[in-house]
Amino acid sequence: MPTKSLDSSVDSSGVILDSSLDGSTSLLRPEVVMLIGRIGGAALNLLTVTVVAKLAGVETYGAYSLCLAIAALSITGCFTWNRQAFVRNFYLAKSEESMPELDRFASFSFFGSAIVAAVVTYVSSLILVPDLSQMARAMILLLVAGKAAFDLQVERERISERFVSSAARALSRPVLFLLILYFIPSKHVTLLLGSLTLAFVLPSIAPMLAMVRSGFNSKSPTSSFPMAGMLWIWLPMSFSLVLDVINHQSSRFYLNHFWGLTSVGHYSITADLIRQGLVAFFTVIASLQIQRLQKAEAEQSLNKHSIRRFLMLTLYISLAIWGIGSLLSPTFFALVFPDTRATVSNSFLAMIVGCGVLSSLKMAFFDGLLVLFNRQRDVLAGSVIMVLVAQVANFLLVPRWGLSGAATAMLISYAVGASYALWSALAAKPHFEKQHIA
Repeated sequence: MPTKSLDSSVDSSGVILDSSLDGSTSLLRPEVVMLIGRIGGAALNLLTVTVVAKLAGVETYGAYSLCLAIAALSITGCFTWNRQAFVRNFYLAKSEESMPELDRFASFSFFGSAIVAAVVTYVSSLILVPDLSQMARAMILLLVAGKAAFDLQVERERISERFVSSAARALSRPVLFLLILYFIPSKHVTLLLGSLTLAFVLPSIAPMLAMVRSGFNSKSPTSSFPMAGMLWIWLPMSFSLVLDVINHQSSRFYLNHFWGLTSVGHYSITADLIRQGLVAFFTVIASLQIQRLQKAEAEQSLNKHSIRRFLMLTLYISLAIWGIGSLLSPTFFALVFPDTRATVSNSFLAMIVGCGVLSSLKMAFFDGLLVLFNRQRDVLAGSVIMVLVAQVANFLLVPRWGLSGAATAMLISYAVGASYALWSALAAKPHFEKQHIA
C-alpha cells in the first residue's frame, strides 16, 4: 500500500500485488511473515523517530525533517515508476526465467533515474531549504540513491516470494540506524543524514551488485520490455504518490518560511510519531482486508455484503482510533517530549491524529478499493484535489496561526481527499459488482 513517509518500512509502489506466480493469493506463511515484518518495522520506526528527535533536539530535528521531505519527494518522483515497471513486467512474464532480463531493465533504468534524481534533489534543496550546508546537500543526494536501491531490493525479493528475506531486509534498516546512532551520537543534521544513508546502503550493496551482474549476464534483449514504462508520469498511481508526498510534506516548508525551524521541529515530532504508528497499523489492517476481497474475487465467492462490511469496519476502526489517539497523545508527549507538549495544544494533537486517520483511510483503504475496482485514475484525481486544497489552506492559515494553521490545513486536505476517494469507490461499486458478482 502506498505510504509517503521516508522512515516507513511500508512498501510505496502503489500496486497491490501480494499474489503468487500462478495468480492465486499468498499462502498463510508468507502472509504471516509479511505481517510480522510490518508490525516489527512499525515498532522499530517509532523507536527510531523517538531516539532521533530526543537526540537532535527540536530545531535540528526540524532541519532534519525538511531534508527527509526533499529526499522523499525525489525518491517518489524519480524512482517509483522504476519499481512499478519492474513489478508489472515480472507479473506479466510470471516466470523466474525472466529475472535476469528484468535485472538488466531495472539496473539500467535505476541508474538513469539516479542522474535525474540528483538534479531534482539538488535544485529542490536550493529552493526549499536555501540555508542548508553543501555537505548536508551531498548527504541528501546519497540518501536518495541509497533509499531507492534499498526499496528496489525489498521489492525484488517480495515479488520473487522470498518473503523472509524481504521482511529481514526491511527490518534491518531501523536496526542499523539505531546501532549507528548508539556508536556515533550526533546533533548535527549532516551526520544524522549520513547515518541514515549508511543504514540504507549497507544492506543493499551485495544484492545490488548481484542484480547488476545478473542483468549483464542476460542474453535476452531488454527491448522486449515496453519502454512506455519509462514514462512514469503517465502511470496514474506513480503520479498520485508524488502528489501525496507533496501534500504530506508541504506544511513543513510553509512553517519554515513563516515561523522558522523550531516550529517545524515541534510539528514534525508530533506528526512523525503519530503518523508512523497510525499509518503502519492501518496499512496492516487494510492489506489484510484487501487480500480477503482479492481472494474472494479469485474464488468467485465475493458478494454485495463483502464490500459493505469492508467499508463499515473501516469507518468504525477509524473513529475508534481517532478517539483513543486524541485521548492518549497528550499524556504520551507530556512524558516523552515535555517541551513539545508545552508548545502544542490538545486540539492540535487531536487534529494531527485526525490527519493520520484520514490519510490512512484515503491511501490504505479507499485507494486500495479503487485499485481493486480498476479505477486508478480516480486515485490520481483525488490526490490532485487534495494537494490543491492543502496549498491554498496552508497559504491562508499557516502565516496567521502557525502550528494550528498547519494542522488545520492538513486536516482539511485529507478530509477532502478521503471524502472524494470514498465517493469514487461508492460510485464504482455497482459497476464492479455487476461484473464480478453473480
